[in-house]
Amino acid sequence: MIRSPKHWSIRGKAHLHRHDDHFLALILTIAAFALFEYFTFRQHLVERLETLGQVIGGNSTAAIAFNRPDDATATLATLSAETNLRAACIYNGQGEILARYSGPGTDGIAYPPHPGSAGYTLSRDSMAMFLPVKLDGNVVGTVYLRSDLGELYDRL
Repeated sequence: MIRSPKHWSIRGKAHLHRHDDHFLALILTIAAFALFEYFTFRQHLVERLETLGQVIGGNSTAAIAFNRPDDATATLATLSAETNLRAACIYNGQGEILARYSGPGTDGIAYPPHPGSAGYTLSRDSMAMFLPVKLDGNVVGTVYLRSDLGELYDRL
């Protein structure tokens, strides 16, 4: 028969409390690792999107300058290797969408009608980023990228 803790000896209660401290330390360690992983991966995702945006922007300057939607669409098509990328588009200098890309299984995606300010925003399920496209030091357009956070949640 198992006795309730109120009938335990002081030695038994002390032993239990010692394990409580270990359990608490374990839980706090796991939480610290999870937070570290979250913030580290989020920063990695920002850097990856910035790099993609710079490459796409650099490869689309002529398409923007000469208003060539087909060339801009071909440039965005190279993003198909990025499985977590859900949407991308290139805006011309007037803020109009020149070309769009939708990731697999993302029918009916709404694109921002006009480019936002440079930088990223984070929501519960995605990260979106606007990057200026420059030609000879002048901003000629904007690249928009949106990635889901599936990889982040898988890691956690």
